[in-house]
Amino acid sequence: MAQGAPAAGTAASGKVGVLNVRQAILSTAEGKLASAELQSQFAPRQTELENMNKQINDLRQRLAACEGKCSQEEIARLTTQGQRLAQQLQRKQDEMQEDANAAQAEVFERLGRKVNDVLDRYARENGYILLLDYSAQNTPIVNFSPQVDVTQEIVRLYDQAYPVKAGAASQPKCGNATAHGEAVAVCAENHISPKIARTLRSGRGVLRVGDELQRVPDGARKARKALILLLPYSRNIL
Repeated sequence: MAQGAPAAGTAASGKVGVLNVRQAILSTAEGKLASAELQSQFAPRQTELENMNKQINDLRQRLAACEGKCSQEEIARLTTQGQRLAQQLQRKQDEMQEDANAAQAEVFERLGRKVNDVLDRYARENGYILLLDYSAQNTPIVNFSPQVDVTQEIVRLYDQAYPVKAGAASQPKCGNATAHGEAVAVCAENHISPKIARTLRSGRGVLRVGDELQRVPDGARKARKALILLLPYSRNIL
């Protein structure tokens, strides 16, 4: 009896593997360093939020203690103060979340390009015809054997290809605050947020730096020559 034609889908020969790209990025030495940098960058703002939340709780306790003892004027004053603080807290929380999301997205985009290069080389050298990312949303992967998970191998190869130098300074890169033909931002101990970096790159606006106002020059020709050194600053963009 003659052998039948191969079933559909069996003509191509090669390996199939899976990996968690997000986990791979965070598990690389460079990813761990970037995570530590982000944590350090946003730690002062997190502390500020915690202090504001404590102030709000203290005001609530004072209001509770005021019941039946304080004047209506005092109760109204404390209430207004608490509401104002709560609004400021919400605004700062939203700003920090927006900046943290932007900074994290920049890290994943930057390291993700390198992971893709490692994956492409790994697949070609090891005969893989398909590698699926099970960290992606709505992934079609239902179940798989741990033997086909190449996440840790990709991490190992990434660290070989992109080693982190010993004693590398853990200084955040401040988003994309680099020369773009319009403005340059240099980070100091308190790092600028991506929002401020965007303002610098636009060549417009006024930033409060310490006790002084430094204007970002209007016009590309002047802005190209601008070098703004940001020392401890407030986040106000006027």
